[in-house]
Amino acid sequence: MQMNTDKYKSKVYIILILIFAAILRLFQLGIRPFDGDEGIMVLIANNNWRDLLSKTAQDVHPPLYHLLLKIFISFGINEISARLLSVLAAIISIYFIYIFAKKIFDKKIALIASIFAAISPYLIYPTQEARMYSLFLLLSLISYYFFLSLIELRNFPSIAFGINKVSQTRWYFVGYIISSVLAIYTHYLGFIIIGSQILYLIFNKEQYKEIKTWIILYLSIFILFVPQISIMISQFSARLIEKSHTVSILTNIKGLIGAFYRFGAGRLFLNINSSDIKSMLSDNILLFIIFMLSIIIPFAIFIYGKLKLFLTEKKKFWFILTPMVIAVLLAIVSAEVGSRSTRYLIYIYPFYIIVVSYGVFNIWKNWWGKILTILFILINLSGIFIHFSRDVKAPGVDKIAQFISEKYQDGDIILVRGGFGGGEEWILEYYWDKLRTTNYELRIYDLLGDYKPGNLAELKEVDPEDKIHELLDQNQRVWFYDLTYDTENIENAEKHYLGKDKEQK
Repeated sequence: MQMNTDKYKSKVYIILILIFAAILRLFQLGIRPFDGDEGIMVLIANNNWRDLLSKTAQDVHPPLYHLLLKIFISFGINEISARLLSVLAAIISIYFIYIFAKKIFDKKIALIASIFAAISPYLIYPTQEARMYSLFLLLSLISYYFFLSLIELRNFPSIAFGINKVSQTRWYFVGYIISSVLAIYTHYLGFIIIGSQILYLIFNKEQYKEIKTWIILYLSIFILFVPQISIMISQFSARLIEKSHTVSILTNIKGLIGAFYRFGAGRLFLNINSSDIKSMLSDNILLFIIFMLSIIIPFAIFIYGKLKLFLTEKKKFWFILTPMVIAVLLAIVSAEVGSRSTRYLIYIYPFYIIVVSYGVFNIWKNWWGKILTILFILINLSGIFIHFSRDVKAPGVDKIAQFISEKYQDGDIILVRGGFGGGEEWILEYYWDKLRTTNYELRIYDLLGDYKPGNLAELKEVDPEDKIHELLDQNQRVWFYDLTYDTENIENAEKHYLGKDKEQK
């Protein structure tokens, strides 16, 4: 009777957590303006079904997110409809964090992990943007859930000939294959997820007797991905042309540190450098203390959880450590991943928060453990407050469109540089149409609008100031804004300050 009561309570708790998480993620969903990266996603997804796949092939990402986004914007394009896919994926992810943590540990730690995930400012931010990261987190998490479920099986059935008819076991195989394939079709980092799982199997001798079954599983994943391989090779080849062959280890490490800071504190502090820290120390000691606590508290709990796990449950330690180590090494050696660690490493966040939850569970009995836990929660709540009070309301292209439209005259043209592939031009037109403050024809030249994988270096060779002078030969006035933050002072330009954007730039 007690067991049934506990089971009922757990269901109620996780339902309440999911409802709370949904409220946080739906709150002010349509307030923050589209950025250029969201613009290119919507621009591609808004094609008809026949052209959609060919357009995604010209992007740098696989097509699954665009295909699903197409469904969500079919009844109208706005900030809410374009972001609902991310919200839905995020809410389901919290449930899978719960059942994944429960499979590794128990219900108590699973509930702690789901609560922390629900209030994580790091997870809330990508939820409220029309990009693939929330979906990628969900699918990679489901893949790991089924991967662990398969490892826990004592004796694999023969899936090659369908000898075993146990439905739950069959679902483990089907679920693992489908979720892994879909993760790769969402982001090519899905291959790193599969690779880290294979690496864990290599060091897990208990699985050697099941090697034939694992080979069949991975062959199935490969076969289902075959239709995308030629496109992927073309995209990768083009990206290699664009990228510098030199890798800055220091830059990558900074990106990696930034990712783990965001895991624990979200976007509480942005773009902090040594001079900012010295300034805080001398001018605002309270702000400096908050900054230091936002670094030390999450890190301390995480390290404690790791050490405790290593000393008491080594199998679980290595299962959790493997994907995190692979992600860290990849971020250090790869210029593509290292500089974008805060986004690309989202798939290891569940492991991070599960370790933190395990640490909290073990330190809670101590008075200092209660203090650390409360401070960790306060840091997350502060990150949420900053998200909704600063980041969501920060001006973007909507404010630029409003400002220009009030002063726009016949013979003017707008020069933009920001998101690749026409995303920046699309969102400017989107907000321009919403405002409708002038009847003059809107004319835009997007410096990166003709982007295709492989031609970025060529497009970046165009000097904005040279382009401005070229456009002035044919137009009365040029309005210019640069959301790549690369343009310095332009001679004879009249500047207009509209505030700091979501990156506080």
